[in-house]
Amino acid sequence: MQIGLVSIITPCFNGETFLERYFKSVLNQTYKKIEIIFINDGSTDRTEQIAMKYKDICEKNKIKFIYIYQKNQGQAAAINKGLKIFNGEFLTWPDSDDLLYEDSIEKRVEFLNKNKQYGLVRNSVKIIDEETKKQIGKFRLLFPNKNIFEDLIIGRNIFYSPISYMVRTSEFIKTNPSRKIFETRYGQNWQILLPISYYSKCGYIKEFLCEYYVRNNSHSREKSKNLEEEIYKQDKHQEILENVLSTMNIYNKYKKMVIHKFLRLKLKIAYDYNNYEYGNRFFNELKEERGARIKDVIKFYAIKHSKIREIIKIIKK
Repeated sequence: MQIGLVSIITPCFNGETFLERYFKSVLNQTYKKIEIIFINDGSTDRTEQIAMKYKDICEKNKIKFIYIYQKNQGQAAAINKGLKIFNGEFLTWPDSDDLLYEDSIEKRVEFLNKNKQYGLVRNSVKIIDEETKKQIGKFRLLFPNKNIFEDLIIGRNIFYSPISYMVRTSEFIKTNPSRKIFETRYGQNWQILLPISYYSKCGYIKEFLCEYYVRNNSHSREKSKNLEEEIYKQDKHQEILENVLSTMNIYNKYKKMVIHKFLRLKLKIAYDYNNYEYGNRFFNELKEERGARIKDVIKFYAIKHSKIREIIKIIKK
């Protein structure tokens, strides 16, 4: 581990339309002790040419740049390539379509250096529409929680985009000595963040230090085509959580929390599609697991009775 070095692991699939923006934001960082590990996940466009161009530029600016190509396997598999070889005291793994403000790295390193009791830090994020380049949202907390482990599980006061996180390598290796995460095409952040946040506090910087871009054609952000695909996606997300918690030997402790979360999400999907068959199934499973809340009861009966659904629509308006 090289003291003071920040390792940036970035997977990318077909990023020619936004890679210039991303690499420029890294080059413009006020904090210069950086290594970039860029994994081309089987791109079929000009990703490699752009990456190699910036490899030369980075090396001229004394920034170490490691380029890796793999056949398309997904972001988690790509990140595993970087986890095996990174050397930094600190680690971040932004997506290649996002943007770092020039003091993003510096301020997060400064926070972790001043607050040794924290194993990771997150910051406020602006959410930008890729097509219009306009801000369409933000992630900013008035009362941030230092213990974010359960927040990560249930999705409370949490923004999952990796560009907003930086972790202390010593804490990462302590909780993941194999330097390997569960490989799936449905996410990579729980695998990195959950083990660290179970044992370490998470700091929070209120400033906006990065931009998260929303693209309709992004794999992680694209909408499913139908109800079955939506439910399948939730099943795969549940698989990730169960795998990580089982690896940590704490799944039984959080089993009900996980089961309740995903049954509620799937009940909501059934509500959104107004599908009674699935709604009845997930509601009954929630009752069997003793997880049905008033909101869940209302959702179920709104699927069953159209008048209740109309009342809900009027109340929302």
